[in-house]
Amino acid sequence: IELRHLTELALGILKEEHALVQKGGITDADAQKRALARVATLRYGSNDYFWVNDMHPRMVMHPMKPEMNGTDISTFKDPNGKALFVDFVNVVRKDGAGFVPYEWPKPGVDKPQPKLSYVAGFAPWNWVIGTGVYIDDLNAQTWASTRSAMLAAGLVLLLTLAVSMLVARSITRPLQRMTVTMNDLASGQLDVEVSGIDRNDEVGEMAKAVEVFKSNAVARQGLEAEQKEAETRSVARRKSDMNKMADDFEGAVGQIVETVSSASNQLEASAGTLTSTAEHAQELTTMVAAASEEASTNVQSVASATE
Repeated sequence: IELRHLTELALGILKEEHALVQKGGITDADAQKRALARVATLRYGSNDYFWVNDMHPRMVMHPMKPEMNGTDISTFKDPNGKALFVDFVNVVRKDGAGFVPYEWPKPGVDKPQPKLSYVAGFAPWNWVIGTGVYIDDLNAQTWASTRSAMLAAGLVLLLTLAVSMLVARSITRPLQRMTVTMNDLASGQLDVEVSGIDRNDEVGEMAKAVEVFKSNAVARQGLEAEQKEAETRSVARRKSDMNKMADDFEGAVGQIVETVSSASNQLEASAGTLTSTAEHAQELTTMVAAASEEASTNVQSVASATE
């Protein structure tokens, strides 16, 4: 994909120069010369380059082997007997562009090395422009890219783990403190402080809920204390009333006993008086009886005297 993209960029140079010819700014020959000069300077990767051949095929421009320029390359073959430039032309004639594998001499290496090229045709000038990379360089680039990707993935993974640990710690620690707070509240310790209320996340919402639970528990405890105090006052008041009632009853009973005792004394005195009166009456009765007898005797005497 990268080879195709690079070849399309180089092909864009040919299209630009040809567009100037269409506008009448320069001649076709000058446009081709300018285009070849620009393409010859292009480099990428490990000093990789672009070449141009025509559909014959003849070499139009090879920046690394200028001695090939203008030569017939239709019989040029790689060590395996593959007419690679003919294959370039055939791919362009068939599909307009495509990949072609072959072997090509590599600087610093004794024998030709496997290479993969991408070629594209430019019909207005009957050219084929292409570029290629050695397979070992491609493997090295792939490994380098893979290694870079692995390193980047490792760094991302480490950063993700670090962030995850920080996020987990920022969540688990408040949850642990909240758990301790809830246990304290459940055991009746209502003077604990609920942490995390100022947070704007789910932990903060949970902390606010725990704070409401604490407030309700404190209010309930206050009500229970008030009720207990009211009950204590009520018991004390009832006890005081009962003591007062007992004292009043005791006083009333004492007065009754005293009255009864006084009445008894008076009754006893009255009884004594009555006894004395009875004895005196008896005496008087006796005296009356004697007087009566004496009167009777006197009457009898008078009667006798009368007779």
